Amino acid sequence: SESNEQEILKVVATEVLGGGKFYAQAVGDQRVSSIQQQLASLKFKEAPVIGAFNPVKGEMVLAQFNLDNSWNRAMV
Repeated sequence: SESNEQEILKVVATEVLGGGKFYAQAVGDQRVSSIQQQLASLKFKEAPVIGAFNPVKGEMVLAQFNLDNSWNRAMV
């Protein structure tokens, strides 16, 4: 049924893709902070020992991210 009611939802744009498309998260969503805390607990404090390694597509690896210089799980 049609309704003239409007809902205002505060969001934060998390990624802009172009072509008018973007990702957003609701402000104050407790699920988001819970996921952020879980991801923060997975971060490694020290760099792993690096040796000969040949990853294949689809394999989970440990990667160093340039933005914050942290080590996190990633998929090739």
